[in-house]
Amino acid sequence: MNNHQDSWDMIAGHPGGTEADMIEGGFHFGALKGRSFLSPDVIADTALYLNSELAAAVTGVTIPVDAGHTLLAGFNHNPVR
Repeated sequence: MNNHQDSWDMIAGHPGGTEADMIEGGFHFGALKGRSFLSPDVIADTALYLNSELAAAVTGVTIPVDAGHTLLAGFNHNPVR
């Protein structure tokens, strides 16, 4: 999902970002203390939830599974606070 130039540029904060910038950024862009990169299991857990009876009334929503990354200034240029 993040193996393309636009993602690298966004994390680097400038054009010409690299995969190394993406990896380094993953260790610093965390809104939740003690979290950096998320395990693929976190995404799978969300998919299991959405496919369960617990989510029977969930419709038309986006569930960001990003440990709060999109709340950070510099990552989300229009954060809701």
